Amino acid sequence: MQQSVNEKIRILSEKYICPVAENLGFDDDFPWGIWKALGESGVLGLGVSKDFGGFASSSREISSALYELVLSGGNLGLGLSAMIHILVSGYIISRYADDSIKKKILPLLASGTSTCSFAVSEPGRGGHPKFIETRAEKKISDTGDVFYYITGEKTYLTNGPVADYFVVIAVTDEPSVKVDGRKNFSAFLVASDKDGVEKTPQLKVPFFKPSPHGGIRLTCYKSGIYDIFGIPGKAYDDIVLPFRDIENCLMSGPVSGAMKRVVLESLKIAASVARLSKDAMIILGRMDAVADLARDMAFKMADAFDLDMPKIDQQKYYFQFREICLVFNNLINSWSEYIESESVLMDNHMIFVILKNDLLKSAGLGDFILKANLAKAGAGMIGSVS
Repeated sequence: MQQSVNEKIRILSEKYICPVAENLGFDDDFPWGIWKALGESGVLGLGVSKDFGGFASSSREISSALYELVLSGGNLGLGLSAMIHILVSGYIISRYADDSIKKKILPLLASGTSTCSFAVSEPGRGGHPKFIETRAEKKISDTGDVFYYITGEKTYLTNGPVADYFVVIAVTDEPSVKVDGRKNFSAFLVASDKDGVEKTPQLKVPFFKPSPHGGIRLTCYKSGIYDIFGIPGKAYDDIVLPFRDIENCLMSGPVSGAMKRVVLESLKIAASVARLSKDAMIILGRMDAVADLARDMAFKMADAFDLDMPKIDQQKYYFQFREICLVFNNLINSWSEYIESESVLMDNHMIFVILKNDLLKSAGLGDFILKANLAKAGAGMIGSVS
């Protein structure tokens, strides 16, 4: 199955993505034609059960497919949008939704007919549980039916401007699961075409294009009991935190695919230089080796997730992957300095320019998360010997 999906990705990349790859990196418009092709190829249904039109793929298979998508297509933004779609449909809706919800929307998500997004972060507050204010107020009708009114605003949602369905994290009052007076949270399905939900303007994000980012504003959005994912009140621990782990894991697939494509684009640039210096050749050789190392580590991370290895081991792989990214980005900068000294005209190498920008930006975002996780790991190590 995996070979078939990856081969389909290579074919659709050559047909749909490569002819417009240079423009995609500057485009705010979502490429619906490419998205439809990704659905038809099976990529968007990798995380969904075969019962609902998907492939029930492992994390390793998903990581490999996303790697191939960015390597052959030359665009990291598409890889990001596809990854979030696959994760929300495969790791949240498929695992935690009521059967009636699964039957209704998973076939649409698997085919790419509908799109989804995960709504945690809020304007000016981020996604830390201490600061989340979106609230779902529990009500009981005269006939005894339980429902919720959700009010609040979410932002910086990948696929937000084009999503038909959102998984929204909101504060709820569930006394049975309350611990030490802390807030508890529930996850709700929100359909973008219903009353009480409004999409906010698309954000101007200068990287990962054409992956769209935006927000939603909820005003007394009515949600039924069957629209809740998992155990009411436990969504942050059961859904949000595990989602972050698998997101870190699977994002390494498209990122390492971008690294390898940068190497291939760099070889094209090298061919335009009259006489390549020995130092430049060494940089290219190191870039290629580090890109392959990143790919191997990305797949190792996915295998660790599939095998349910201890979280501390999974975190070590992630730390190692981020360190590999830093090495690669230093090599990109060295290579860029060299080709600038050779006065290479970069107008003919825009895929390199776009991917370089995306990789450097993703490293900056990843570095923030990395430092926070390393601090926790360090504290754990100190605690174990004290």
